[in-house]
Amino acid sequence: MPPMGSPFAAGPPMGAAPQLNVKQMMPPPQLPVVPVQPNGVGKRKADHGQEGEVTKRKRVKRPRDPDAPKRPPSSYLLFQNEVRQAMKRANPAMANHEILTNISQRWAGMSPEEKEVRP
Repeated sequence: MPPMGSPFAAGPPMGAAPQLNVKQMMPPPQLPVVPVQPNGVGKRKADHGQEGEVTKRKRVKRPRDPDAPKRPPSSYLLFQNEVRQAMKRANPAMANHEILTNISQRWAGMSPEEKEVRP
């Protein structure tokens, strides 16, 4: 058994009453009673399937137009495509994730003027 006053002593000394903190002496707070609404009435909307079961509504996806123009590539993508080819040629054995890590570190170290899209 560890000596009294040691950090390894388990609890108060023998025969002493345990000390209660303020939270342990206070009664638990009373929660407000919320009335239960009948089935189908409430804030959240839900579809009611067969036999009264509640199912989630599915989000309707808009169909994409295959002829719609694509966004222009960001300056980071343009930089990455330029640098990746050079790094692949210089280090053919380097893994793709290592190349991308090096490119992102180089991009983070560049000034905002260098990051701007060049024509």
